[in-house]
Amino acid sequence: MPTQHDELNPYALTGRTLDEYGVLLYRRRWIILLVIVVAVALAGYFSWMLTPQFEARAVFYVPQDVATTAEGPEAGKVRTPIGVQEIAEAHVTLLKAADTLREISLRFPTKPLPELFTDIDFVVTRESLIRVFARDDEPQTAADVANAFVDYFEEFHRGMIEDQLKHALAGVEQKTAEVTLEKETAESAVRLFQETYTIASLKTEQVGLEEQRLRFQENLKLARLNQVQADQRIRGLEEQLAIEGQAYEAGEIIMSNPVIDSLREQLARIEVEMAGKSTDIRTDHPDMVAQQQQYERTKESLESEIARTVQSKSKLPGTLYAHLRQQLVGEYVDQAANAARIAGFTEHIDGINERIHMLPLLSLQLDQITEEATRKRELLAELFRNRNALTTRVLKIPNVVVVLERARAPKDPIFPKPFLNMGIAALGGLIAGILYAFLLDYLESTKRLRKLRIIELQEWAKALPDALGAPQDRTQ
Repeated sequence: MPTQHDELNPYALTGRTLDEYGVLLYRRRWIILLVIVVAVALAGYFSWMLTPQFEARAVFYVPQDVATTAEGPEAGKVRTPIGVQEIAEAHVTLLKAADTLREISLRFPTKPLPELFTDIDFVVTRESLIRVFARDDEPQTAADVANAFVDYFEEFHRGMIEDQLKHALAGVEQKTAEVTLEKETAESAVRLFQETYTIASLKTEQVGLEEQRLRFQENLKLARLNQVQADQRIRGLEEQLAIEGQAYEAGEIIMSNPVIDSLREQLARIEVEMAGKSTDIRTDHPDMVAQQQQYERTKESLESEIARTVQSKSKLPGTLYAHLRQQLVGEYVDQAANAARIAGFTEHIDGINERIHMLPLLSLQLDQITEEATRKRELLAELFRNRNALTTRVLKIPNVVVVLERARAPKDPIFPKPFLNMGIAALGGLIAGILYAFLLDYLESTKRLRKLRIIELQEWAKALPDALGAPQDRTQ
């Protein structure tokens, strides 16, 4: 229940009006102002006494060609952000790693690792942009630290890409050396095959062999015809000799002995060699000239041996018989030469026929080794192109990250901000001053009310005896 003195209590149930509160605050205005001034002064003092902190910001992103492929950046293409925050946050995890912080700390000796850990922040935006915030007492150091994280990220990824490219280049170099050796071996095999079998093309070789066979067949026919004619001439001369001399009888002169047989074999062998070489070299070649000279010498030796044999069987020199005998010697020599020529042509034709039958197999073998050599050359050319491409990529690796904003030395510190702090202190001082004014007014009103109640109690004690109708000793 409110008392008769509740009107003296400023916080009685009846309350106060706004005007009364205004009068109260006005009466305590100097106290409120003092609190505000003290708060502003303290805020300004501590703001100017604290070491200012500067914050620098760098912004970059990782393009899609780096984040989604293992081959590194693709030059000449639009490089947009990956657009996936999880991948960007994974890159931030790399930047927050202990090795990264240790490496950055080594670059800035004045920035110990614990301080660096607390003075660096990373923010990933919805667009997958990575923002690096670095704080330090020196504005330039703050900018350098923020840029150092971007540079380290670039160096780290470039190093990985470069190591991968160099590893691939080393593999290509090794494979190139192996294929080069294989190519040289295959080409040597082709050359050796062509030199061994003197074959370069199936069609060309077959046409040439057919022409040689036709030529040698014509020569063989001519040699056989000459042989038949020589046999006929020899029989005619033998008949004339039989008629001319009674001492001569058919079969009396035997045109065979070891020397003649050896000379005939030499003549046949020379004919075979000359027939074989005539398809490959010209008649004026030194080898052909030497073979021809040897053939003439062997023929002369055969003629001399036959003449000696015939002369040893006759004792009628200077007669018609002797003349016929001399003709017979010449015919025998021609017969031997024709026989050697027939044997040479026959043997060479047989060799040509065998070579023609071997041509498909030889051509197949040549095609196989030629195809192998061609395949090795193509593979080597491809390896050279790959090596050149890898070398170019190693020398011209594009930037791994795209830097949107390089950190610059900030002009104003991020903390403390004196005017902002003083403004906040003034507002806080105003609130504190008002509360303090209310507190003082409450204490003053309470004290005044207590005094009034004491006075009231004293007056009631004095009036009590009169109310009871009995005198009281005032000394009691």
